[in-house]
Amino acid sequence: MGRLGARRRRRWAAAVLAAVAASSLVLVAGSTEAPPWAEQAVEWMAARDLAGHRSVAELVRFDSPRTVHLLCCNQGEPIKGREALADFLSMAFGESLEEGTMGRSYVDVSGAVVEYRFPADPVERSSGGTPPAEPDEAQVSEIAGDGGVTQTLHATSLQFLESPVYDGRAWYGGDLRAARPVIDRYLSAWSRRDAAAVGGLYAEDATLLDSLLGVRLKGRSVIASYDAAHGGARLRPSPVPAGGGPAVYAYWSGYQSHLNVFLAYTGDDGNGCPGGAVARLQIERGRIVAERRYHDVASMRRCVNRAQLPDGWWTHAAIPPPVQDQVTGTVTAAGRQVEVHNGTAGAEKLVRWAMARFPAARLGAPRVAFVAFGRDAHPEQCSGGTWGMAVEPGSSARVYLCLRVDRTTTAFQRSVALHELAHAWMWQNLDEEVQRQFVTRVGLPGWDAPAIPWEKRGIEQAADVIAWGLGDDPLRAQELSTRSCAELTAMFRLLTGAAPLQPSCPPLG
Repeated sequence: MGRLGARRRRRWAAAVLAAVAASSLVLVAGSTEAPPWAEQAVEWMAARDLAGHRSVAELVRFDSPRTVHLLCCNQGEPIKGREALADFLSMAFGESLEEGTMGRSYVDVSGAVVEYRFPADPVERSSGGTPPAEPDEAQVSEIAGDGGVTQTLHATSLQFLESPVYDGRAWYGGDLRAARPVIDRYLSAWSRRDAAAVGGLYAEDATLLDSLLGVRLKGRSVIASYDAAHGGARLRPSPVPAGGGPAVYAYWSGYQSHLNVFLAYTGDDGNGCPGGAVARLQIERGRIVAERRYHDVASMRRCVNRAQLPDGWWTHAAIPPPVQDQVTGTVTAAGRQVEVHNGTAGAEKLVRWAMARFPAARLGAPRVAFVAFGRDAHPEQCSGGTWGMAVEPGSSARVYLCLRVDRTTTAFQRSVALHELAHAWMWQNLDEEVQRQFVTRVGLPGWDAPAIPWEKRGIEQAADVIAWGLGDDPLRAQELSTRSCAELTAMFRLLTGAAPLQPSCPPLG
């Protein structure tokens, strides 16, 4: 299992999860009554929130293989494709998936904005002992015509980024405080129907897109003229989900030359219209270079004649069929027959290699019924940031590896495979006395009691030791990183009665 401990990485990952989840749409057979405008979008986004409380696999399997995920705050290269995303989320997010609360959602013809709130981690505190502020995140999902997500962009509330404990005001290539004066001027100018003030907000060749209202404008003067005819509704910033400060979210991208700001607001012309909306503003040198508006579905139904409202991505939202666990082959490994599920040529090679490492160390190979690959097909076994799981229902173990193995394997993948097979081997070979001796030698609170933290359980560190000893790479689990070769070798001998194969440590005389 791999996790990133920083609260920041988990929250960004949480935002990614929110942007790629989905579930089925409900259609009533034989019904001739047309559903309310964009009802499929409402159901789709509510269902994806439900899926977000299940597992990484439930979310990622709805993602398009071609999706590009632009994470908030310029954290490395964009993530491309569902496999890379699944690996990232499993490391960075872990079990805190269910903590998020969905806020408001907004749509345009080809995308959506969804607000989420994720509670602060009560364990992680600043150096001064002050609990961190609540992080709030907004994400944009650019949705293709087939209903698959093709690009996501994620931003975090200024209220959180500017909090004393986080102090992210000058992150990632620009000062996020640059958004404040632009937002204030934007709300004031559009509320007053002040064409000159509105024009002053935008760059000379700026664009404004409001696809639900059929508005596509280019140029400062054109946008100012539009305000003179259609502005005047009083705009007020909406609060962040579950209450708090203004819903203003920012993302300064190192891959672009501008600051992205998401402003959630409510417009009221005296009749409650146009209602809830989000303006996505791209700001460069203090001016808006591009604006895109999203609207609350309920507001559009109330304020606009349905005959004037266009169809959008929701009419083509496609739900992928459930992922099936399929037997793709049977391999002979260390003299045993092992089924491989959802495998590739590389996966079968990994099973053969890992099983063969046991007899290479003069140990009997574990009895394994099957080794199943893939996170999508095993949401229960691969939830909570887990990279693998071994189950012992009877005489033969069942091993789940939450990995995709292509033609070649990595040191990490080999280590995960050995770790899970080590569990199977220990169930079939270790007695309670050896378990007790190992726990005492290593200084752990117990072998496998549920109350013991996962990383402090003897059974997990023992599997790490065996995986290290059978491995062909010096990669070690974090809990073993401070142990010397002599200590690790002694632990391996205690557990197995054999010498390790590990080439990074010379044999002891």
